[in-house]
Amino acid sequence: PDPVIVTNSLIMASPRICASWLSKSLSTRPLSVPRRASSTTRVGSSRSSSSSSGGGGVSSTVTLHWGEMDAFKHMNNVSYLRHFESARIVHFEALVARAREIDPTFPADDFLKGEGVGPILAATSCRYRMPVVHPDTLTTTSSIDLGGTRSPVGRFVMKYTMHSEAQNGAVVATGEGDIVVYDYANNAKAALHPALEQAVREVG
Repeated sequence: PDPVIVTNSLIMASPRICASWLSKSLSTRPLSVPRRASSTTRVGSSRSSSSSSGGGGVSSTVTLHWGEMDAFKHMNNVSYLRHFESARIVHFEALVARAREIDPTFPADDFLKGEGVGPILAATSCRYRMPVVHPDTLTTTSSIDLGGTRSPVGRFVMKYTMHSEAQNGAVVATGEGDIVVYDYANNAKAALHPALEQAVREVG
């Protein structure tokens, strides 16, 4: 006979017995997944979108995932910076698209690949204003104000404002990213391409 050892409710048996027990269990007790409300299912999805507000910066909207929560039952502090990072990339993509319209020769493919001239983050900061709790949808607006910055631009600050849909649009965090224009091929500081600088002044 196949040996079966019972110790503190732990059963160790031969593979044949385990397979037989598993087969009977699955046939008599089918697994089921409880239904959730449609709104919860929507919030738990990976829906995201972005838009440019013509001089007022770029907004990106994403849903908060359950895995972003921490032991204190709110979104983990690191996740705020990750959302800022995503907003920063969306912003750069909008700038690159506009720069290509301004100048078709603009090397758009290299800008976000660490090749040629592109951005590098020198410093980042976040001010946590309100806790964020799942489920929620977050919209982060990013903007660059060159103001009276002289051309060519070699360094600028991107500002972030994060809003919570679940909290009626309240600002839950603000932050900044200090960004340097960098020549990855020559490992040296550089300046924004004229078309990209114009795009920044138009998009914000």
